[in-house]
Amino acid sequence: REVIAQRMKVSKRLMKRCKAHPQGIMVNGERRTVRYVVQAGDDISLAMAPSQEESDIIHEERPLTVVYEDDMLLVVDKPPGVTMFPRRRGERGSLAGAVLAHLEKNGEACNFHPVSRLDIGTSGLVLLAKNSFAAGQLSRQRAQKYYQCFAFGRIAAPMHLSGDICEASEALRHAVGPLFYVGEGGKACSTYVKPLTYVEPLRATACWVRIDTGRRHQIRVHLAHIGCPICGDYLYGRELPELKDRFALHSARLRCVQPVTGKTVEVVEPLPEELKALLTPSVCLLT
Repeated sequence: REVIAQRMKVSKRLMKRCKAHPQGIMVNGERRTVRYVVQAGDDISLAMAPSQEESDIIHEERPLTVVYEDDMLLVVDKPPGVTMFPRRRGERGSLAGAVLAHLEKNGEACNFHPVSRLDIGTSGLVLLAKNSFAAGQLSRQRAQKYYQCFAFGRIAAPMHLSGDICEASEALRHAVGPLFYVGEGGKACSTYVKPLTYVEPLRATACWVRIDTGRRHQIRVHLAHIGCPICGDYLYGRELPELKDRFALHSARLRCVQPVTGKTVEVVEPLPEELKALLTPSVCLLT
């Protein structure tokens, strides 16, 4: 029990699922209980019974850009205008529906465990775990996430934004939708912004952004708070005629540790064409 919980970092809930599997806890190829006393050199393997939780998300076979995949992880490129989950029962068109159809087609357990999430107007890399064990490991280690964006105004130097993010009153949320702001008593956040170039026609700055926390609307709220909202962000700034149904925000690079092998997995997704079009041909942001 101590080895499984402490060295393999398996929670009590997942350990219970291992106990329910015919080959749940094996030591040197033989079935054992958690009371077994292990010795140096023992080979321990775990298998978990499938989750009994049923999802009402509709599986949809439609285009899905898989950037990286192994037996524990899945990284996909989310298009703008696509929600992470259905917003109501029976709704189609979510990323979850496409991912579940992809897993089902490959004969894998149909579990949707998003480790990172993107707003509907944001494009780019989304990290997903294929099972509860991987989801727990990835949540503890915190993947490194980098974004590219265009923010109205001129940002002259790199900066660290750390204002707490609060959720607006229920009345305001009901009127305009989810809304957040920087204030006292909110959730701690950490956003690093590195300006790359000033785009004169847009009167906006192209930036690299790294977040060390994953609060909802974090980048959008932090940049709006300093007077430089994301281009096209109608909620915290203003729309941009050149962009349709999206923000000028893209999840471009992601780095995490594979839960079983311990190797670093790093993936990159270049700017989509509609964001590249905001730049002159001589400027490259993927550095």
